[in-house]
Amino acid sequence: MFVVLCVTSFRVNAEDRFVDVPQCPKFLTVQQKITSINDAWVPVGSDRQWALSGVGFSVGNPEYPPLFLLMPREERSLSKNSSVAFFDNLRPAKDDEDAWISCYYHTNTDAILTRKLPKNVMRCEVAYTMRPLREVVVRCFETPRQQGKASR
Repeated sequence: MFVVLCVTSFRVNAEDRFVDVPQCPKFLTVQQKITSINDAWVPVGSDRQWALSGVGFSVGNPEYPPLFLLMPREERSLSKNSSVAFFDNLRPAKDDEDAWISCYYHTNTDAILTRKLPKNVMRCEVAYTMRPLREVVVRCFETPRQQGKASR
Protein backbone atom coordinates (compact mmCIF):
# COMPACT_ATOMS: atom_id res chain seq x y z
CA MET A 1 0.00 0.00 0.00
CA PHE A 2 1.33 3.44 -0.96
CA VAL A 3 0.44 6.68 0.76
CA VAL A 4 0.94 9.95 -1.09
CA LEU A 5 1.62 12.96 1.10
CA CYS A 6 1.14 16.39 -0.42
CA VAL A 7 2.70 19.30 1.39
CA THR A 8 1.71 22.74 0.25
CA SER A 9 4.49 25.27 0.55
CA PHE A 10 3.91 28.85 1.57
CA ARG A 11 6.02 31.72 0.35
CA VAL A 12 7.55 33.35 3.43
CA ASN A 13 9.47 36.62 3.60
CA ALA A 14 12.31 37.10 6.08
CA GLU A 15 10.31 39.76 7.96
CA ASP A 16 7.20 37.55 8.34
CA ARG A 17 6.44 36.47 11.89
CA PHE A 18 4.13 33.51 12.35
CA VAL A 19 1.30 33.58 14.87
CA ASP A 20 0.41 30.23 16.40
CA VAL A 21 -3.21 29.59 15.38
CA PRO A 22 -4.86 26.24 16.17
CA GLN A 23 -5.77 24.25 13.05
CA CYS A 24 -9.37 23.21 12.45
CA PRO A 25 -10.15 19.61 13.42
CA LYS A 26 -10.10 17.45 10.28
CA PHE A 27 -13.38 15.77 11.23
CA LEU A 28 -16.41 16.75 13.28
CA THR A 29 -18.99 14.30 14.61
CA VAL A 30 -22.47 15.80 14.43
CA GLN A 31 -25.55 14.46 16.16
CA GLN A 32 -28.86 15.31 14.58
CA LYS A 33 -31.96 15.45 16.73
CA ILE A 34 -35.53 15.52 15.48
CA THR A 35 -37.46 18.07 17.52
CA SER A 36 -41.04 17.81 16.29
CA ILE A 37 -42.99 15.09 14.45
CA ASN A 38 -46.50 13.77 13.95
CA ASP A 39 -47.38 10.96 16.41
CA ALA A 40 -47.48 8.39 13.60
CA TRP A 41 -43.78 8.82 12.84
CA VAL A 42 -40.88 7.32 14.76
CA PRO A 43 -37.75 9.51 14.95
CA VAL A 44 -34.37 7.99 14.16
CA GLY A 45 -31.41 10.19 15.04
CA SER A 46 -28.00 10.03 13.48
CA ASP A 47 -24.40 10.52 14.45
CA ARG A 48 -22.21 11.25 11.45
CA GLN A 49 -18.65 12.31 11.06
CA TRP A 50 -18.08 15.09 8.52
CA ALA A 51 -14.78 16.12 6.95
CA LEU A 52 -13.45 19.67 7.08
CA SER A 53 -14.31 21.43 3.83
CA GLY A 54 -13.11 24.98 4.32
CA VAL A 55 -12.03 27.85 6.53
CA GLY A 56 -13.42 31.37 6.71
CA PHE A 57 -12.75 34.58 8.60
CA SER A 58 -15.12 37.16 10.03
CA VAL A 59 -15.12 40.36 12.03
CA GLY A 60 -17.32 40.07 15.11
CA ASN A 61 -18.65 36.94 16.76
CA PRO A 62 -20.08 34.68 14.03
CA GLU A 63 -22.90 33.61 16.36
CA TYR A 64 -24.44 37.09 16.43
CA PRO A 65 -25.50 39.10 13.38
CA PRO A 66 -24.53 41.28 11.68
CA LEU A 67 -21.81 38.97 10.44
CA PHE A 68 -19.12 40.45 8.23
CA LEU A 69 -17.49 37.61 6.28
CA LEU A 70 -14.16 38.45 4.74
CA MET A 71 -13.38 37.52 1.17
CA PRO A 72 -9.86 36.47 0.21
CA ARG A 73 -7.72 39.11 -1.47
CA GLU A 74 -6.53 36.47 -3.90
CA GLU A 75 -6.98 32.78 -4.59
CA ARG A 76 -4.24 31.02 -6.49
CA SER A 77 -4.03 27.52 -7.92
CA LEU A 78 -0.71 25.91 -7.01
CA SER A 79 -1.23 22.69 -8.92
CA LYS A 80 -4.03 20.55 -10.30
CA ASN A 81 -4.97 19.47 -6.75
CA SER A 82 -3.98 22.37 -4.52
CA SER A 83 -4.70 26.06 -4.04
CA VAL A 84 -4.11 28.85 -1.56
CA ALA A 85 -6.30 31.77 -0.47
CA PHE A 86 -4.86 35.00 0.95
CA PHE A 87 -6.78 36.94 3.60
CA ASP A 88 -5.34 40.36 4.45
CA ASN A 89 -6.21 43.04 6.97
CA LEU A 90 -7.83 40.77 9.55
CA ARG A 91 -7.43 43.34 12.32
CA PRO A 92 -10.87 44.90 12.96
CA ALA A 93 -11.31 48.66 12.63
CA LYS A 94 -12.81 48.95 16.14
CA ASP A 95 -10.85 48.01 19.25
CA ASP A 96 -13.85 46.27 20.83
CA GLU A 97 -14.26 43.89 17.86
CA ASP A 98 -12.40 40.67 17.24
CA ALA A 99 -11.47 38.70 14.15
CA TRP A 100 -12.66 35.09 14.15
CA ILE A 101 -11.72 31.93 12.29
CA SER A 102 -14.50 29.49 11.37
CA CYS A 103 -14.17 25.85 10.32
CA TYR A 104 -16.79 24.64 7.85
CA TYR A 105 -17.60 20.98 7.39
CA HIS A 106 -19.21 18.88 4.67
CA THR A 107 -22.17 20.54 2.95
CA ASN A 108 -24.67 18.14 4.55
CA THR A 109 -24.31 19.80 7.96
CA ASP A 110 -24.64 23.37 9.23
CA ALA A 111 -22.26 22.68 12.12
CA ILE A 112 -19.41 25.19 12.31
CA LEU A 113 -16.55 25.51 14.78
CA THR A 114 -15.36 29.04 15.48
CA ARG A 115 -12.92 30.86 17.75
CA LYS A 116 -11.30 34.25 18.17
CA LEU A 117 -8.01 34.90 16.47
CA PRO A 118 -5.17 36.30 18.58
CA LYS A 119 -5.18 40.12 18.55
CA ASN A 120 -1.81 40.30 16.77
CA VAL A 121 -3.00 38.42 13.64
CA MET A 122 -2.94 40.67 10.60
CA ARG A 123 -3.25 38.19 7.74
CA CYS A 124 -3.70 34.49 7.07
CA GLU A 125 -3.13 32.07 4.23
CA VAL A 126 -5.27 28.98 3.77
CA ALA A 127 -3.84 26.15 1.68
CA TYR A 128 -6.10 23.44 0.28
CA THR A 129 -4.89 20.10 -1.05
CA MET A 130 -7.66 18.07 -2.68
CA ARG A 131 -6.13 14.64 -3.12
CA PRO A 132 -5.60 11.98 -1.90
CA LEU A 133 -7.54 13.41 1.07
CA ARG A 134 -8.68 16.97 1.54
CA GLU A 135 -6.08 18.79 3.62
CA VAL A 136 -6.57 22.33 4.93
CA VAL A 137 -3.66 24.22 6.50
CA VAL A 138 -3.93 27.72 7.99
CA ARG A 139 -0.91 29.96 8.53
CA CYS A 140 -1.30 33.37 10.13
CA PHE A 141 1.14 36.24 10.46
CA GLU A 142 1.59 39.45 12.38
CA THR A 143 2.98 42.42 10.52
CA PRO A 144 6.30 43.40 12.05
CA ARG A 145 6.21 46.83 13.58
CA GLN A 146 8.91 49.01 12.10
CA GLN A 147 10.05 51.46 14.74
CA GLY A 148 12.11 54.55 14.19
CA LYS A 149 10.91 55.24 10.64
CA ALA A 150 8.92 58.37 9.94
CA SER A 151 5.73 57.91 7.96
CA ARG A 152 5.57 59.63 4.60
